[in-house]
Amino acid sequence: EVNDKAQCFVAAPPFDGDMQFFEACEIELGGAKVKGEICYGEQLQQTLKTLPKHVRDKRERESRKRQKERNRPILIGNQKFVNVGALRGKVKEILNSRSDGEQLKPEGTDFKLIMALLEFHPKGSEKIQGTRGIKVAKSVQGDSRCFYMIKEGGQEEDVSVKKC
Repeated sequence: EVNDKAQCFVAAPPFDGDMQFFEACEIELGGAKVKGEICYGEQLQQTLKTLPKHVRDKRERESRKRQKERNRPILIGNQKFVNVGALRGKVKEILNSRSDGEQLKPEGTDFKLIMALLEFHPKGSEKIQGTRGIKVAKSVQGDSRCFYMIKEGGQEEDVSVKKC
């Protein structure tokens, strides 16, 4: 059904890759190509009100289930965290408890945690290869602090732990 603003909404249950699917969705209607757009905020709330109650309820249940999955315990290396927030807090604590240029002790739990975390980085295997140490220092891309991988030969490469 098309509304008075020439808009049509599609509701679907959540699935893996759903956001990417709908962002890339393109439908041909009457010779014109119509691009899909994800609803947020007020537009999403207005759209949800037009759905039948049983569909809204099912959507809400699925949403709660996904949120619950995000809050499950995480095991990184040999350390367990209650959720992603606790892991982020620990990484921030490691960054803030070190002075600029200070290296993490290779036998320490902080070093082992950051190395284990880097396995989840999109370029993790590249980043880890040839790493002799990790230090904390100011980022070259702003006023924040970050981790630097110290490679064989003394080269240093900054690394974003957020990408992990």
